[in-house]
Parts: sequence; structure tokens; C-alpha cells
Amino acid sequence: MRFASHHRRLCTPTMLAVALLATAGVARADTKAIYKQLFDEAAPALVTIKCVLKVQGSSGAQEQEREFTALMIEPKGLVLCSSLQLGTSRLYRRMATSITPTDIKVLIGDDTEGVEAKFLTSDPELDLSWVEIKTPDEKGYTSLDLSKGVVPALGDRLLSGRRMDKFFDRAFVVNEGYLGGTTKKPRELLVPTASLEFTQTSIGMPVFDDHAAVVGVAVLQSPDPEDEGGTRGSADVLILPVAEVVKATERARTAANEAEEEEEDEEGEEGAAAAKANSNGDAKSNKNANVNANSNTNATSNANASNANAGPEEEEDEE
Repeated sequence: MRFASHHRRLCTPTMLAVALLATAGVARADTKAIYKQLFDEAAPALVTIKCVLKVQGSSGAQEQEREFTALMIEPKGLVLCSSLQLGTSRLYRRMATSITPTDIKVLIGDDTEGVEAKFLTSDPELDLSWVEIKTPDEKGYTSLDLSKGVVPALGDRLLSGRRMDKFFDRAFVVNEGYLGGTTKKPRELLVPTASLEFTQTSIGMPVFDDHAAVVGVAVLQSPDPEDEGGTRGSADVLILPVAEVVKATERARTAANEAEEEEEDEEGEEGAAAAKANSNGDAKSNKNANVNANSNTNATSNANASNANAGPEEEEDEE
């Protein structure tokens, strides 16, 4: 019995070490599988936006070229951008009176030319903007389905996908950390641990859980520059929950449709006014033509009458 007890004491640490090694091996295998899944499925949805910002400020009008990574969220060409990257962030209010993104192009995969896109709308408070490809490919585009998002729990592992700068050929990389907390003000936001490093190229990029399900999008949150209660230095890059991103996208789509309808109505009214003006001009021209015709007729009648009256007098003179 004494030997058996000693044997159990020796085996317990050994068995525990073996179990830990086996668990670590499974974890490494899971990590490789998750990374590969993100490279295969998420990376193709990260596209490049090229545009020209028309800046109007106190020093006059300027143009700035901008190039950054954004997220394709619908197969028909709807792209989610960071407002900070697209120039529509409220942080720019103090630097310029207006900034308008123009000449927008979306570069997908190895494309270096890009396809034309239009700016739809933005939500400066959420640091989100949307652009849409004007003439999408009939085959559609690889996109990230935000409707399949999940809600992470405190302490859950988080992974972010992003592309590096153009100098590094915009290589796709994965960073990871954990959910360290949440905020309630100014809105619900997920706070990652410091190990999940967010750089400037991470803003607007998706964040996933350890099953490669999307949990949110990295956004820059800061007080309104015009808000007296705002404090400098309180800006931070946090994670907007995916459910809020979906709601914001629905609002953006509705606002864009309403703006398009209003524009069509205005164009219709302008067209009707122009047609009416042309019609009035034609009517006036016809009226003037009729007046001129009547005048000519009257002039001819008067001339004939004068000739008729002059006839007898000439005959009398001849006699």
C-alpha cells in the first residue's frame, strides 16, 4: 500500500504535465486553424479605398489624395469605412469648414485601377462611413456578413484582422488579445486588453472571437470638438459591437435612399419647370408669329385698298 501511494504521488505531476502538453498542442492547432480561416475568409473582404478629399478651410480650397483599407460588407459592393480615414470624422471640424470625399475608387485583390464608387453617408459619432460601388460586378464580391456576429464575454479571446501600409504591399496580419471590459457611455463599446494592439491601419477593421465569428469593428471614439464637456486626450480606439454596426448600416441605407429620392424629385421638378418654360416660350413665339401674320395681313389689305382707291383718280387724270 505504501508503494502504491508513492506511485500515485509520482504519477500525478507526470500525468498533469502530459495533459497540459496535450492541451497546449490542441490550442496551437486551433490557433493555426483560426488564423488560416481568417486569412481565407476575412482577408479577401478587406479592400482598398482611393479618393481625393476636397478640403475647404480658412486658407482656401485644397485637394488631398487618400488611400486606406476598408471592409466590404455586402456582395453587391457596399463598403464600410472609418470616418477618420475617409475624411468625414467630426475631429476635422476645427481644421476645415468642409471636407468632401470625391473620385472614390475601390481596389479589390490585386487590382491597381479600381472601380468607381459613390459616397453614401456617414455617422460621425460612431466613426463610420459608407461608400458603394456604382456598377458592381454581376458575380458579386467577397464580403463579411455582419448579421452572423456574436457577443463576446469578459475574458474571451479576440482577434483583429488588418492590412499593413502600402509600403508593405498591404499584407494581411492578425493580432490577438482578450476582452478586458465594456463601456456604457457614450455608448456600449468593447474594451480589449493592451495586447490587442490597434494601430491607425486597424481603425475600421473587423474583430473576431476565437471561432472566427465577428464581434465588432474597431472605431475611434472621442468627444465632440464642439462639446465644452469634452476633454482632450480622451480619444481611444475601441470596438463597436457588431449589432450596433448592423443597425447603423440599416440607418445609413435608409438615409441614402431618402436622399436619392429627394434628388430625383428635385431633378423632376427642375425638368418640369424647364419644360414649362420652353412651352411658355413656344406659346409666346407662336403668339408673336400670329400677331406678325395678322399685321402683315392687315398691311396687305390696307395696301390693296389704297391701290383700289387710287385707280379711278389715275383714270380721270388720263382723261
